Amino acid sequence: FVMIVKTKTEKFKELKEEVIKLHSYETPCICAFAVEDGYRKFLDWIDEVTED
Repeated sequence: FVMIVKTKTEKFKELKEEVIKLHSYETPCICAFAVEDGYRKFLDWIDEVTED
């Protein structure tokens, strides 16, 4: 299966470490993609719901 997680750049390291710790694969596919632009309401929502 595929899981897509949306978070802020500064939270990626913590997220990656947690996935590595919990995932059953020895080498899980964990990738980050920079978002240069997008639907403003969606980007604002990510800011609102992501804890600092």
